[in-house]
Amino acid sequence: MKWLKNIENLAVNHRVGECPFCNSEDTKFKAEKTQGDMGYLVMWCENCKHAHNISRIKITQDLVTDNQIPDNLIF
Repeated sequence: MKWLKNIENLAVNHRVGECPFCNSEDTKFKAEKTQGDMGYLVMWCENCKHAHNISRIKITQDLVTDNQIPDNLIF
């Protein structure tokens, strides 16, 4: 799984870290609540537009951002 280190980095540092596809540091994430404190999270690279989705995740205050999920991501 290419995004595994990024998931670990997000859990520990609340940052996505380096893109596993192009090595860019220009990465972002957005968490959305869907029911109660559960929801999904999308992390992506602003440079190459590769992305990863995590479903059924507990959304904590540390995961709340103002980032908007782009329409042209490659999952």
